[in-house]
Amino acid sequence: MTTEQRRGPSVDQGPFWAGVAATAAVAALAAGLGVVVLDIFDVKVLDPPIGGARGLEWAGVALAAAVLGGVLLLLLVMTTPRPRVFFGWIVGLVTATAAVLPFTKDTTTEAQVATCALCVLIGLVVGTSLGAVAGRTVRPGG
Repeated sequence: MTTEQRRGPSVDQGPFWAGVAATAAVAALAAGLGVVVLDIFDVKVLDPPIGGARGLEWAGVALAAAVLGGVLLLLLVMTTPRPRVFFGWIVGLVTATAAVLPFTKDTTTEAQVATCALCVLIGLVVGTSLGAVAGRTVRPGG
């Protein structure tokens, strides 16, 4: 390698994927707890896009969001300058979209707001946790 060539960033893969797995677990637990709390207060939550057993299905959505977020983050780290900035924007915009979608459904405002809040909770867990994972496991190239 000549002095003019520059290596890309490196990722400590083991801790990175352990962080993604931990994020997935936390996001799934947060979503499940959110559904339980809303059920305690008899607040209806809309069905997630993948099924009907609300607590488990929302936990599955959160888990999938975290894993897909990890894959996206790794892709951004390997291909873009300032990957955490782009990751933050993408997670923020996807979260905002998911939060607005319940308001397109013909249901009660209470269910729309509860579902919106659940989407925001999942987005915050995924975005903040994976951002922190990247901060500890990604080393800039040089």
